[in-house]
Amino acid sequence: GAHYRKKLNFTFDAIKQAASSLAYFDELFIRLKEANGTACDDIDSVIAQYDAEFNTAICDDLNVSGCNAVIFKLGADCNKRMDAGQISAADAAKILDLFRKFDNIFGYLNVDDAKKVDIPQEIIDMAQRRADAKKNKDWAAADALRNEIQSAGYLIEDAPGGAFRIKKV
Repeated sequence: GAHYRKKLNFTFDAIKQAASSLAYFDELFIRLKEANGTACDDIDSVIAQYDAEFNTAICDDLNVSGCNAVIFKLGADCNKRMDAGQISAADAAKILDLFRKFDNIFGYLNVDDAKKVDIPQEIIDMAQRRADAKKNKDWAAADALRNEIQSAGYLIEDAPGGAFRIKKV
């Protein structure tokens, strides 16, 4: 993420952060490949906007951190839209093509290499019981189930409408 004229500061924490970022994008790409929401009317203009922002940053003396900011902003926008069911399979294909274009320059996103992590059925069942407990406002049971899921090495991310995502930690 550093500018090419600046010294790199190598730390193990930076390596952990980079691995976490790559895992975030792997999960995003898997979600996009499975997207089946409603079509987004403005997807072409949204893609053009992110493409233009990326091109502006890269043409600004190879502003790598600016490019990365655009990539993360696009990722956040995609997750928000998918949580709301607003990205169709066709929209997702266009977005994945944009990520591939960005990856042709940087080579670290590996859009087509993202692999889905198999979540054990036991964890899925606990997550569903947690969602049911939250729906019934049984906060103590929901918290206990969340803690049990976390101790098993998984993380629950809640989405609007009672939906959730399970991630391997």
